[in-house]
Amino acid sequence: LCGAEIVTDEMERAARHAAGLGGGAKPSGAGGGDFLVAAFDDPGAAAAFSRGVGRLGLVATRFRPARRGVHVAPLTGAYGDLDE
Repeated sequence: LCGAEIVTDEMERAARHAAGLGGGAKPSGAGGGDFLVAAFDDPGAAAAFSRGVGRLGLVATRFRPARRGVHVAPLTGAYGDLDE
């Protein structure tokens, strides 16, 4: 509405990189380059994407769904309860 760009050039390039690897990526958040969510069904493609976005100056972070959903949990390791 206000004409402000909400997708950075790096995000555009990362989304094209994801598509080239058979995945998909889209911006998420309130705009202004908050973060980009990417998904792949091939772990090798996901790893290649992570390496590629690093060259764009972006930081890749892995998430995985949890059966319980969003909740407060004590930090038990470097990645909280994901270390288990």
